[in-house]
Amino acid sequence: MVWVLCIFVLFFSSCEQKSQERHYTEIVLEAPQVNSPNIPAATGILSWAVPQGWKEEPGEGMRLATFYLIADPDAIDCSIVSLAGPVGGLNANLERWLRQLGLQASDDSLNQLTSSVQILKTKDGLEIKVFDFTTLQTQGLPSDKSMIAAMIVLDQTTVFVKMTGSVESVEKNKVNFLKLLGSFVRN
Repeated sequence: MVWVLCIFVLFFSSCEQKSQERHYTEIVLEAPQVNSPNIPAATGILSWAVPQGWKEEPGEGMRLATFYLIADPDAIDCSIVSLAGPVGGLNANLERWLRQLGLQASDDSLNQLTSSVQILKTKDGLEIKVFDFTTLQTQGLPSDKSMIAAMIVLDQTTVFVKMTGSVESVEKNKVNFLKLLGSFVRN
């Protein structure tokens, strides 16, 4: 009987909890202004022509625009993103994109990408560096995730144009991606 009384006392004493004082700090983040000096609006920095068979959706914040195929909206995701300044430099961005694809960011892969960079010059004189990640994925499956990314360095802004999808979808849409890049005009 004594052991039942001990269990009863232990049970009720362990259920009693003192209220703990908690402190919270509220952090308010403001959404970036589209027309701020750091994030130019699409009409303020560049104009472009949408390739045939593609649909453009307006972007928000740093994303100036999003494109997808009319016939198969899930096949690719193409975006134009504008960021202030040099944004980490070329190698940092290449390494980040390799990791996004689950590929090793090794010296060999970086050298292969930088040595096979395609430089496009638009009629407007813009220089666009194009990196085709499908060239690194020759041993993979056509359904593996891939991308083609482009980098445009303007005065105080870096613009990235990136098309992601399966290796097969990216390869099929490369010509239209290059047409999009070639249509860029500085406003």
